[in-house]
Amino acid sequence: MGALKKKRIEEIDVAKGLGILLVIVGHMDGLSSDVWKQFAASFHMPLFFFLSGLLLKPENASPEGFRSFAGHKARRMLVPYFLWALIYAPGIEWKQLIRIAYGNNRAYGEAGLWFLPTLFVAECVYYLIGAAAKKRGGATDIVLGTVCGALGGVMSYVMLRTPLQKVGWPFSVDIALTAVFFMMAGARCKPLFGRLREKGGSARGRALMAGAAALLLIAVFALSRLNMRFLTDPQYTRVVMARGSYGLYPLFLLGALMGTAAVLLLTPSLTGLRSLRFIGRNSLLFMCLNHLFVAMTTGLLAQVTDVGALHGPVRVLTVLVVLAAVTVCCSLTAWVIDRYVPVLSGKS
Repeated sequence: MGALKKKRIEEIDVAKGLGILLVIVGHMDGLSSDVWKQFAASFHMPLFFFLSGLLLKPENASPEGFRSFAGHKARRMLVPYFLWALIYAPGIEWKQLIRIAYGNNRAYGEAGLWFLPTLFVAECVYYLIGAAAKKRGGATDIVLGTVCGALGGVMSYVMLRTPLQKVGWPFSVDIALTAVFFMMAGARCKPLFGRLREKGGSARGRALMAGAAALLLIAVFALSRLNMRFLTDPQYTRVVMARGSYGLYPLFLLGALMGTAAVLLLTPSLTGLRSLRFIGRNSLLFMCLNHLFVAMTTGLLAQVTDVGALHGPVRVLTVLVVLAAVTVCCSLTAWVIDRYVPVLSGKS
C-alpha cells in the first residue's frame, strides 16, 4: 500500500496540522477548559487514522507483500517510538523497558507516544484486510473493518471493567482495532475526498464547505456533551482514545466521523497557510514533542501568574499565546531533527 500520489496532498497536510493544534490545546491541563477538551478529544485522534486510510492503497496489498510492508512501517513508526521512549524514560531499568515494550498509554504514558505502536498495528491489520478484500471483492473491507471496530470497542469495554484496566492490552491492540474502522472509512471515502478537492477550487465551493463544517462541529459539540454522561474512566472527564475510554461507543464513532468530515471540509480554505502545512508534514515529530514543550511553557507561565485564576478572554488569549509558543518550539526542534537526526522522525 502506498500514497495516493507521490506529490504531497496539501489538504491532508492541513488536516494533520489542524489535528495537531487540537492535540496541543488538549494537553494544556489547567488552562484549556474541560468542555473544550471533551469536544476536541471526541475526534482529533480518529482524524489521523482516517487520514491514514485516505493515503493507503489496499488494492495493492497481498499476503506475499505483508512482510515487506510491516518492515517498512516498523522502521517508520516503531524505531522512532522506542528511541523517543528511551529519551523520555525517567530511568533505564528492566521494569521500564518492559513498560516501553508493552507499548500502550497505561503501561507507559510518557509524551503521548502510544500513537506510534497503535498506528503500526492498525496499518498492518488493515493491510491484511486489503489483501482479503482484493481476493474476495465486494464489501469485504467494510465488513472486516466494521468487525474490527466492534471488536476494539468490546475489548476496551472489557479492559475498563477488569483488572486489565491497570495495564491495558499490549501494543494498544484494542485501540488499534478501533483505528482500523476509521482507516476503512477513510479508504472508502477517497472518491468523496477527490470531489471535495475539486469543489474547493472555487470560492463558492469553499464557502459552502465551511458552512457545512460549522454545522457539523455544532453537532459534534452536542454529541460530546451527551457522551460525557457515559464515561467510566475515573481519571478523565472526556473521551481519551489513548486509554480506550470512549463513553458510549456508537456515539464516539459518530462524533469522530462527523468531526473528521468537518476538518476535511475546512481544508480547502486553509491550504494557503504554509505554517499549517509544515505542522502537518511533521506531525509525527509534533506528536512526540508537544507534551514536552506544553509542560515547559505552562510551567514558566505558572511562575509569573496564577493560571487557575485566569478567566474569559484573558484565558483564551493565554491559551493562544501558549499554543503559538509550543508550535514555534516544536517547529524549530522538528527542523533540526529532520535535518540532523532523521531517524527520530522515521525518515531514515
